Amino acid sequence: MESEQALIRINPEYEDQLAGSIGLELAFSPTVSIQGADSIVEKLGYFPPFHYDRITAANMTKDQITLTIELSYASVLVPKSPDLEPSAEVSVIPEAPVKDVPRYAVTFTFLETKEHVLTPVETENIILQLDFRYEEADMVVDIDALSGLSGSFLCRGIRAEIKELNE
Repeated sequence: MESEQALIRINPEYEDQLAGSIGLELAFSPTVSIQGADSIVEKLGYFPPFHYDRITAANMTKDQITLTIELSYASVLVPKSPDLEPSAEVSVIPEAPVKDVPRYAVTFTFLETKEHVLTPVETENIILQLDFRYEEADMVVDIDALSGLSGSFLCRGIRAEIKELNE
């Protein structure tokens, strides 16, 4: 079977109802689609949504983008639910930096990038939302910002690495 084909087995009694109506969409899962995401989940207990986190370094070439995102205290302290998503129950999160709370940065390397539509990097680059999805064989990366770098681009692969920051 070719990589662009999928075999679906259905009961013959449903064949007429389903003929021509079956569509498949490749779901984006960080732990499957991002190389190194497992180590982030291992360290934090979940894959962060990167809301209100700060882009501290950006390097963009014609076909590769590297972004380093420093996680806020909220991202590190947020309670986790068993499905590796932030819990719906909001805890009291301190406004000021707290001693003994580890600081982390995640560096993403986006490979074989194209169709860049990005605003310039500014002094403050704070993410509102970072979204990933598939569009045929490419991955789409959308960056919505509170301030600074925003936009979207396509890539063929994503690597991520988490490091604890020593202050």
